[in-house]
Amino acid sequence: MSIGTLIKTIQDIMRKDVGVDGDAQRISQIVWLLFLKIFDDKEQEWQLTIPGYKSPLQSRFRWNNWAKDAEGITGEELIDFVNNELFPSLKQLATKAGVSARGRVVGGPTNGFSPKAVDYETQVRSLTLTATTSGVFRGENSKFIADDIPLGSDLWLRDGDILVQRGNTLEYVGVPAIYRGAPNCYIYPDLMMKLRISSELDTDYVYFTMSSVPSRDFLRMRASGTSGTMPKINQQALKNLPVPVPPLAEQKRIVSKIKTLMTLCDALEQQIDAATGKQTALLDAVTAQA
Repeated sequence: MSIGTLIKTIQDIMRKDVGVDGDAQRISQIVWLLFLKIFDDKEQEWQLTIPGYKSPLQSRFRWNNWAKDAEGITGEELIDFVNNELFPSLKQLATKAGVSARGRVVGGPTNGFSPKAVDYETQVRSLTLTATTSGVFRGENSKFIADDIPLGSDLWLRDGDILVQRGNTLEYVGVPAIYRGAPNCYIYPDLMMKLRISSELDTDYVYFTMSSVPSRDFLRMRASGTSGTMPKINQQALKNLPVPVPPLAEQKRIVSKIKTLMTLCDALEQQIDAATGKQTALLDAVTAQA
């Protein structure tokens, strides 16, 4: 089966899954599956090239031992294994997987500032919460404010900063997005936290890790006020988020592979949308002739 067919099959299955609500959750789960598969392939290489290499994963949690076996567990048994055994185990791997003091953020997490918006143009744009809800930075979702923000203020965003939804619905709380752009163009609101990543880490790698299902679940479980409409996570919850840290070159290789596969996902989505549009047009034409 080609990778394109495989990704399409995964998407088709997940669209029918009542447990997957929207693109943000579906994409994060696909990314996590791809990461596990890529990591398993890399581990097989390390076993051959690194004397005495020992996997941080228990044998039964390695992709090759539970996902690759065509005769392995399926259905409710598989769902129970992934939700109640695999993901909880992965969440405990922070130190075992090599999280080091050198590889931590160099700035933050810090909360933003939410002044009152004005109805005229000023020199300062403040993001609204919807600027990062999708997991992709959207600068058009911003407002002008009259407050004077000094150029040296840490509220200004710089290229590569990661913004995290501090407060939102339970579905979106903890969603990360990367700011790519010039400095001193936007400040961020109180309902977001900002991380500034060390050069020891690849920003996209951290973003994909934070977007994964275990990371999102980790933050959701630590959200306060989950019975209300706006549960929140605090800075300590974000600081405690486990992030496995392989060598920088390996981080970049993983990111490159994920981006390649996600580009393919986007192309398949467009093909599906185009085919659906043609089917609708054909049905309308047939109906008009009836």
